[in-house]
Amino acid sequence: MKKFKDFVKRISLITLVILCFITAVISLVAGNVKSDLLNFKLPDEYNASDSIIIHFIHGSIPYRNCSYTKKRLGGYLGGHIEIEVNNKVYGFLYNSIPISYVPNTTFNSKFESRSKDKWKIITKDDKVTSVFIPVTKFKKNKLEDLLHTYLTSEPYDYALFGQRCASSTAEILSDCGIINKFSNIESIIAFFYPRDLRFTMLQFANKNELRVTYKKGIICHKWE
Repeated sequence: MKKFKDFVKRISLITLVILCFITAVISLVAGNVKSDLLNFKLPDEYNASDSIIIHFIHGSIPYRNCSYTKKRLGGYLGGHIEIEVNNKVYGFLYNSIPISYVPNTTFNSKFESRSKDKWKIITKDDKVTSVFIPVTKFKKNKLEDLLHTYLTSEPYDYALFGQRCASSTAEILSDCGIINKFSNIESIIAFFYPRDLRFTMLQFANKNELRVTYKKGIICHKWE
């Protein structure tokens, strides 16, 4: 019995060490990606002839008897992120619930787009933080072309431990050279929650004196 207990203790210790190592690696990767983003150099004001907008819809929990009952995946720690280009708003989301824990070969995902006017109606009760990013005409066109491609052929599954709106938004911006370069897995690690990308982008906006707008959400929700 004593040998068995000693064996269990050893296994527990090894498991703890492995988990600590994995956590340290994840934290290091996430920190490096975010640090590189904050140090990314924006184009000159003379060359950045255009701009895009990143809309962060905050997560929330409705109070009892609230008329606005729309829920986001993740509740208070959830929310949504969308990219506005040329008065169209694009977002990555799932087709149906439940979503998978890990990505599948059969995708439960989609990209969608709406006109800015329709988007305003849909989000009229949401708390929204919007960051305006200056871009060159070339990068803006590249971004729009990529989003149009994804509307008809999504590149990955929507999964808990895979691509979701935050990591997808970051990766798309990275692929177009609007922010720093990083891999698919790095985007998932660094921007697991919408809040991760929002906090980083707000720091980036503050450092580069970018325009940021804030819209309050309906008062019968507890907003993140």
